[in-house]
Amino acid sequence: MNKEQTDITTGKQIRHLRTQSGMTQEELAGELNVTRQALSNWERDVNEPDINTLKKICFLFGVHMDDLAKEVIIKMETNMEKTKRPFNKYDTINEQVRDFA
Repeated sequence: MNKEQTDITTGKQIRHLRTQSGMTQEELAGELNVTRQALSNWERDVNEPDINTLKKICFLFGVHMDDLAKEVIIKMETNMEKTKRPFNKYDTINEQVRDFA
């Protein structure tokens, strides 16, 4: 990957898809049932949309989830690796289920 490809964030991709389709932030936010401010935050990389919203964005613009959310997926996988802990024989089943969810 070259430098230009690594600079492409999920937010920049959402903005690009929206502007290419001629939609305003207000219009896309309405389609996604979120506020314009939430969409603006995504496009400015303040935060990321949840996985269900990413699915809606992919459906609306006809793109694959892997292409749109590569950055988000990597962050989620990294976070999962950080939060993994070895099983303790004294843990209860309920604690294991809670930790997994």
